[in-house]
Amino acid sequence: MIKKIRKKLMLLFLSFTMLIFTAAMCVLIYNTVRRVQNYEIAFIDNTADSIIALAQQTKDLSMLPLSEYNDKLHGFIFISDGIHSQSNSKNTDMTFQTVSDQIKSGKNILSMEATAPERGKNLSTSKSVCAIGDNNKNAFYGLYSTFYMNNAVCEMVLACPRSDFGTILQRNCLWYLAIWSCVGILMFFISHFLIGEAVRPIETAMKSQKDFIASASHELKSPLAVIQANAETLHIKEADSASAQKQSIILTECSRMSDLIHSLLLLAASDTGHWTMHMKKTNVDTLLIELWEEYIEAAQKKDLQLDLDIEDQYPLLLCDKDRIRQALGVLLDNALFYSSPGFPIETGAKVMDKSILFYVKDHGPGIADKDKEKVFLRFYSGDPARTDKNHYGLGLSVASEIIKLHHGNIKLMDTPGGGCTFTVQLPVDSAD
Repeated sequence: MIKKIRKKLMLLFLSFTMLIFTAAMCVLIYNTVRRVQNYEIAFIDNTADSIIALAQQTKDLSMLPLSEYNDKLHGFIFISDGIHSQSNSKNTDMTFQTVSDQIKSGKNILSMEATAPERGKNLSTSKSVCAIGDNNKNAFYGLYSTFYMNNAVCEMVLACPRSDFGTILQRNCLWYLAIWSCVGILMFFISHFLIGEAVRPIETAMKSQKDFIASASHELKSPLAVIQANAETLHIKEADSASAQKQSIILTECSRMSDLIHSLLLLAASDTGHWTMHMKKTNVDTLLIELWEEYIEAAQKKDLQLDLDIEDQYPLLLCDKDRIRQALGVLLDNALFYSSPGFPIETGAKVMDKSILFYVKDHGPGIADKDKEKVFLRFYSGDPARTDKNHYGLGLSVASEIIKLHHGNIKLMDTPGGGCTFTVQLPVDSAD
């Protein structure tokens, strides 16, 4: 139980802390992507400014070293004064018309800028940058600019590759993943330490409780045996019916107390890992027949029909036969106790995929849905007042522990028409 609590607390702590850290990391990644994109926009914008400044200075388009600029852009450059034009392209698919059409369409505009002319000069410029291309494999930044040179309006188109989101992440953000992984590992060890320290008092208290129950049960076993033995050897006169009745009560209560102590010792041994299992290959049909023969007389006394369903052939089951009989016996005990006369009780086993499914089905009052998860808890009883002295609420706990030690599972379901159906599924992978 403590292990489950520890795991749940660790999972909760890790989920909460890593969720916060992941959110912060996503913000950082987003800012990094935006910074790279802004850098690329600023790069094409600065390149355009350099070309315009050089053109206005030289006043001759043929003097512009466009190839040098395009070596940095790795895209497309076109400049024209209406009479003369010059272009340079690193992408054979790009032409002035295709690039300018997309830019002039006004879609995906990222920035626009216009400068006022200086006094006495007509040197105003305008620039607009937009995203062009229909997919990430052919994505570019496009810039369209107009400026004055030699009293003529010149136009210029630039295009350079645009990094897609995945490329930016791969180039700039892989170290974020490394940091996230390192933080996750670090938080795992921190949570393991902190949760361990937090639940240590609970572990100590539960261990003390289990040790007390084990010690008390062991110490009670001997004096109880003495009381029972002496009560059995008392010679009561036939006429003394009151004394005989008292002797019977003493023996009955001793038997009940002995069963309780035996169950407590079994659970204590399971908690400490000292419950020894004697695993042997077992015939399932023989196990079921012996169990049926053991309980048929008790069923007949209560006017109950105990039906046994056996298939033609079962694989050998590797198990502790006595313990499995004990677990199935708990289920039959409950079925016999809660069933009303005239109703059948069904037990048997089915061969499933790599497992055998045992079942005990009764048609008694059933168990409410809210109590189904509690029936396997220790000392749980459906009778809050504890008026039923025949059950201490340990039988199903013992059965559950036995099934867990066999790497199986035990479940409770409603029987169609009313009642309870307990199923026990045990693996048979290693049985043959």
